[in-house]
Amino acid sequence: MIITSVQIRDTKTGTRLEGVASVTFDDMMVIHDIKIISNAEGGCFLAMPSRKLPNGTFTDIAHPISREARGALENIIISCFGCMRGSGLPNMNLRLGMNNTKKCMTEQVFEDFEVVQDVKAESYA
Repeated sequence: MIITSVQIRDTKTGTRLEGVASVTFDDMMVIHDIKIISNAEGGCFLAMPSRKLPNGTFTDIAHPISREARGALENIIISCFGCMRGSGLPNMNLRLGMNNTKKCMTEQVFEDFEVVQDVKAESYA
């Protein structure tokens, strides 16, 4: 399974929530609402989509199972977010390049992706 598309949106909420991502795998499955959260050291980490349980705790709806998969997903999303922030755009859509030969998400890097269009904020509604 490889990542074929990443959509990023800057939230500009004034909180630790920096942005929100949607990631498409194999052009067949998408995970929405992956949150990009700033940490105390000035970096970012991902918070996977979750739901609140009746007892008040939260549980992930979807998440990587292995450390390698989480690392690859985090590196790609945070790099795409940095590219979007560096461009000054509030939203960005990145697509896997045509010359990609990777067979697994853990082999992918940010450089495998190219900006295809700016995403309108309405597409996240």
